[in-house]
Amino acid sequence: MNSQLEVPLPAVPVSVRKARETVAAIATRLGASPQVVDDARLCVSEAASNVVRHAYRNGRGDLMLTVASNDTELMVVVRDDGVGLADFRRDGDLGYGLRIIDELALRSGISSAPNSGTEMRMVFALA
Repeated sequence: MNSQLEVPLPAVPVSVRKARETVAAIATRLGASPQVVDDARLCVSEAASNVVRHAYRNGRGDLMLTVASNDTELMVVVRDDGVGLADFRRDGDLGYGLRIIDELALRSGISSAPNSGTEMRMVFALA
């Protein structure tokens, strides 16, 4: 990846908007089509919303947004250090938000472990 930006945010509802706007601005600046900008914005919103809703039992924690790019792709990672996902299986346990990400991103992946947090990676085509 040619460039990378990391943005730590508190896991609160207003951070979902901040993450979404940050990714949309970067994708636009990199020349992504309006459709890709919209897709990235929606996917980041879904991933960040999951962090805010599910990651931290006590309601306090961080959401880390990482945005990286090269000449042809934009990679976005939304990660937390929260409770993680127990008994998660990709082939049947996807919620609506994760299904949207699977459909709109060029590639996506999720990794999680109980009490170790969750990481959602999404790649979008710039060209």
